[in-house]
Amino acid sequence: MKKLRFIFVWIPILGYLIIISGFISGSEEDLLCNSVNINITDSITTKFIYKEDIIALLSQNNHKILGHPVNNIDLKELEKLLISHHAIKNSELYITEKGKLNIEIIQHKPVVRIINRKNKGYYIAEDGSIIPLSKNFSPFVIVVSGHIAEPFNIRKTNNIMDIDIGRLNKKEKVIYDIFQLVKYISQDEFWNSQIVQIYVNNKYEFELIPRVGPHIIEFGGISYFKEKFEKLETLYLEGLNKNGWNKYTKLNLKFKNQIVCIK
Repeated sequence: MKKLRFIFVWIPILGYLIIISGFISGSEEDLLCNSVNINITDSITTKFIYKEDIIALLSQNNHKILGHPVNNIDLKELEKLLISHHAIKNSELYITEKGKLNIEIIQHKPVVRIINRKNKGYYIAEDGSIIPLSKNFSPFVIVVSGHIAEPFNIRKTNNIMDIDIGRLNKKEKVIYDIFQLVKYISQDEFWNSQIVQIYVNNKYEFELIPRVGPHIIEFGGISYFKEKFEKLETLYLEGLNKNGWNKYTKLNLKFKNQIVCIK
């Protein structure tokens, strides 16, 4: 008797759930996308791309969004399309109530501006992505110029790490030495504020130009670069702070375990 009562109770409940689920499914199929909300989360600090650019990118590729059923919008495909843009590091799309399409964008963060031997300029992001120069935005990053010959086509390469570095010669590797050096500088509060420019000479060695002091820092190659910065910091704190910052025109760090100061 109890089993029959249990069955009689649950039959109408199950029927109700089936009807409701069918109604909801039908409602979702009929739900149209009526608005698009774009949020570029780092737009205050980085301005490589604007909301208008996102809309234009979607329009150029003939993606039907506004006024079309939300079930027909391929969110994953749109995410891939947005990430293919040189300025976008990550994108996330989702639908909320009443058919609103939400687009969340994170931009690439540049760490260096390159001006190569052909006077062609571009940025490299912290993950190695190449970002073309922008007419609307010039981020405050270290500028590196001089004898820079990339082993890739800067217009067709998305990330400098896509190349097999192991087979490159010294000349071709210089862009990777730059990237390693600049990443270290940008992550250190003191050096990030002190070093404003780097020049690559014809020996593919680095000359650093500081913000404070009239001297040029002959840094040499990438070998032992962390130790070189430690020696230079010691000289700044224990030498130049006491004897004056205008005393020398060159500081040579190319020799191991010493710094040659030239007046």
